[in-house]
Amino acid sequence: MPRKVTARDVQQARGEWWSFHYENRQKVKAMGAEQLHMLQYVCALVSPPVMTVFGSADFDRIDQNVYVLAGQYGVDPLLVNQWYVSDMGWNSFLEEWSKLPEPVDLYTSPCVQVGELYTLSTAQEILRP
Repeated sequence: MPRKVTARDVQQARGEWWSFHYENRQKVKAMGAEQLHMLQYVCALVSPPVMTVFGSADFDRIDQNVYVLAGQYGVDPLLVNQWYVSDMGWNSFLEEWSKLPEPVDLYTSPCVQVGELYTLSTAQEILRP
């Protein structure tokens, strides 16, 4: 049975992801020039991030080389994200964020489908010419 995700769940997840992205951007802005250049270099070697409906980077699409490259160049793999390493990257993040669809609960109360029920025998009678 699929898990029921409500609009409130989506909004809560987005709030947590917004905090995560913002904190990472602030960490990168506080870096020294040498460390920042190294992080920017590693970011240039991997695929750009893709945002999910929850506001996270799509972890299924993250280049798995991120972890290898981060280890080789001594950078935090969580910061290897083009959204964090420049003003242009942050602006692209903000633009993608603003395009997220508004979550809406379609059903606010339990409901049933309206219509007639047919048994196999009544359906066969209806379908006979």
